[in-house]
Amino acid sequence: MKYQQFKYIISSALIVGALGASSSVADDDMDFKLGFNTFAKRQSDLEGLMDFSVIKRNKSGFYWGATFSMAAFGDGGGFIADGFEVGQVIPINDTYFVDGSFFIGGAIGHFQNPGLMYRPKLSIGRRFENFSVSSGLSWVKITGTDVSTPSFDISIMKPLNLASFGGHGKKEFPDFNKRLKDVSVSFVLSNYSTKNLAGRHGGNVSLDDIPLFGFEVAVSPNDKWSYFIQALSSAKRYHGSAVVPDTVYVENRLGVRRHFSLGPIKTFTDVSIGSGGRGNLDTGTGLLVNANAGVKVELSKVIYTNLGIGYVKSLTGNLSSWSPSMSLGLKLGGASDDEDKPTKKISTVYSTQWVYFPSYNNIDNPASLSPESASFLGLSMSVYLKKNLFVVFDTNTTLSKRNGFHIVRVGAGYDIALTKKLSLSPTFSLGLANTYFDLLGTAVLDLDYALNEEVSIGVGGGWVRSLSKSGKQGSILKAGFKFKFTTFH
Repeated sequence: MKYQQFKYIISSALIVGALGASSSVADDDMDFKLGFNTFAKRQSDLEGLMDFSVIKRNKSGFYWGATFSMAAFGDGGGFIADGFEVGQVIPINDTYFVDGSFFIGGAIGHFQNPGLMYRPKLSIGRRFENFSVSSGLSWVKITGTDVSTPSFDISIMKPLNLASFGGHGKKEFPDFNKRLKDVSVSFVLSNYSTKNLAGRHGGNVSLDDIPLFGFEVAVSPNDKWSYFIQALSSAKRYHGSAVVPDTVYVENRLGVRRHFSLGPIKTFTDVSIGSGGRGNLDTGTGLLVNANAGVKVELSKVIYTNLGIGYVKSLTGNLSSWSPSMSLGLKLGGASDDEDKPTKKISTVYSTQWVYFPSYNNIDNPASLSPESASFLGLSMSVYLKKNLFVVFDTNTTLSKRNGFHIVRVGAGYDIALTKKLSLSPTFSLGLANTYFDLLGTAVLDLDYALNEEVSIGVGGGWVRSLSKSGKQGSILKAGFKFKFTTFH
């Protein structure tokens, strides 16, 4: 690797080192992982990646979870692949271990026409007191592009220190010291100014500003600090150049936020590192830094909004802009201030699914540029408010064909048990597609079969309709896996 690449790796690792209180690596926990890999062959503008992962690990060393992979080296700014990762850790002794994993995700980017990305990886790692480090080799393949290359990898993993178990059983943890003050999810809106900004492929970026929307997941170990991941996408397309005529901006962030209380007023500051770009917008390698400050307004005991103003800077490109932001958040629960009260228990389902639109040309816009059907990778998280009632947050990213089509949704559903193994789950959701900021309504019915207490397989079908004036609509089919777990806070 070049010196500059090592500099980015070391600076990003400082954020991971700040996550959570110091503790030894647990046998059964949820982990955050930050990874970097650099390609052995240069086959395109993309020369290496940065990964954010949140994974659930059990006592046998098997793990699974969501991974957000994005451009970090070369000139591939704007490449992002959101997907699912599964792996197995095999201990060599108390200190060293072998880690084998496989990642698959839906990719979007400005170079060629990326679709499906997959990456098998084998690493050797070392445990330290409150984190672990691993390095090894992988093979990166991105369909629709020339990228098919060995890769050199390094990862830093930090336990989130959650008391948890697989499934949604009645198991209790009456005595433990792994307590989070709060866990929250929020819908985020922001904006970048790109007026008179020189483009990557010549000329200027066509839009004067780029509105963004997306989701944030945040964990707070105490009242003062929280750590978050954001996934953002532009709310409208822009025309960049003859080379990249029509595209959307995408960005992922990892950050730390400091909270302050000034009497009745609550304020915050945060910093984050991430990767973003696409099209004629020049973000170089894709690496970005962002600083933000604002006011937090609690609308109720569980609903809040953050109003902020920040500044974003590309480390190797020319994107540099003030960025106003607003978010609407939902607190999912946390530890009680009263130590004598029971801790909060949260039941969650993480899903990874193949999503198929048989009449995709009725959803995307303009129809003349769209194929008749398309496949997506769907990732979702369902959080149970009651025993059967849940809220769901999901994202769909194209696996092929129409590069860049991305949907983000939030909704609610209800579990109906048919037998001990079979269940039905009707779900209704609203979302945004980054094709002309189209508002979509979706109704889906899932049929799931429980393989065991933790894992289910299922199929589903439903209908999606544009709520804008176009009124475009079409059917949706899906199939995949659901992973249940319970956390205590």
